[in-house]
Amino acid sequence: MTKNKKVFGGTLNMGARGYLRAIVAVSSRDKAAKILRISSHEVRTYWALTGNKTELAIALAKPETVFVALDKGERNFEAVNYDLGVWRPLIWEERK
Repeated sequence: MTKNKKVFGGTLNMGARGYLRAIVAVSSRDKAAKILRISSHEVRTYWALTGNKTELAIALAKPETVFVALDKGERNFEAVNYDLGVWRPLIWEERK
């Protein structure tokens, strides 16, 4: 249910890929912090609500899933999962 969801956007450290744009649809900043595995302070300070129609459509289609733009220029968002202390695209998991 996406009725009460907000889409927050910010950056995540993707290791060797650097810091990339990330989005997540959640009901609150605290929920975003929990899902993103960062502090509430970081979400309040460095993340913001997005009004970008593309980001809204992507994040609201699968609430509480973290999406990262793996291509800095094109904003091709992929769902990611936190695994062994590293954010990894789910497509990598599917290839195993």
